Amino acid sequence: MDNKSLAKTDNRCVQIDGLRGIAAIMVILSHTHILNQGGVANAIFFTITGFLFINPFKNDYERKFLSPKNTLKFYLTRALRILPVYYIVLIAVALVTGFSVIPKEQWIHNLYFTDAYEHFWYIHALVRDLLIMPWVMMAFVFISDRISFLQNDIVRSLFFLISGAIVRNEFIFLELFDIRICQFMVGISAGYMFRYLLNHKKTLNRIKEMSLAGSTLIIALFLAIILTSFNVTNLLFPDTYFMVGWEFPYFTSVFSALLLLAVVIYDKGIIGRIISSRPLLFFGKITLPLYLIHWFFLPFFQQFHNKYLTFIGALAVSALLSWPIDYLISKGIALLNGKKPH
Repeated sequence: MDNKSLAKTDNRCVQIDGLRGIAAIMVILSHTHILNQGGVANAIFFTITGFLFINPFKNDYERKFLSPKNTLKFYLTRALRILPVYYIVLIAVALVTGFSVIPKEQWIHNLYFTDAYEHFWYIHALVRDLLIMPWVMMAFVFISDRISFLQNDIVRSLFFLISGAIVRNEFIFLELFDIRICQFMVGISAGYMFRYLLNHKKTLNRIKEMSLAGSTLIIALFLAIILTSFNVTNLLFPDTYFMVGWEFPYFTSVFSALLLLAVVIYDKGIIGRIISSRPLLFFGKITLPLYLIHWFFLPFFQQFHNKYLTFIGALAVSALLSWPIDYLISKGIALLNGKKPH
């Protein structure tokens, strides 16, 4: 299959946006102690980012990192998408609260990504991953051009899957700040696996024909998220404080990659329609500002001592504020690229 025909499958990203929306809602559910699986939600975020990093819908997309111009363009695009939202929220919090929420010294550290405040750790880790991975991919493409077996997408998938495990172990051994680069690598692994399937239509069609099994798998994976949450495990083991997503980030990312692949492959049917529904696509589109903003509204709604009201209130208010921020930034990026904003 050539690049042109592969590009036609870009509509599958709709399900990816829906899954991102589910993960964003999971984060707020976790912070309101309804479903404590924020670690799994973050694994989904990093896995999706790694998956899209190589754009598996196009052959050899990652070769663009061999070009300094394209690498700089990648950095600029990511910076325009992440940094304005980050600084808008950071400055707004300071203007509204006067450093009563984030101490001034720590607020200054956050300006330079040196000391993450609470849930801001995700943005700090994401920025570091995005700074590092183009160079990793550049080296990988350079080496794979000279080693023939590394040009097979299955081998590439296994390479990044194993590399992610090694990186995770090294971070533990060296006691480094965990930037979740292992989860990013697992996402890349999933991307190569999906690209392999796209280039082997018969295999992909056979898998897609098992739509009932695929839907069952997706439902089972979501059930696993619920059943392994602290809310459920704490009922079985009340004296332990154990959260799967934070305790096993590498294995959680492998789980997330399997869920991502299942969602992308089985995009038709009722499960696919639910995941690509307008509400989930909306939350998927505003994920970044929603993630950053909701934390600051939790204390206001928590005073009502009802976690469900806190969840609904924080989600609703954060979404209302996130939409115009995302729209304005999207419009600005589109204008810079000479395109009409969606």
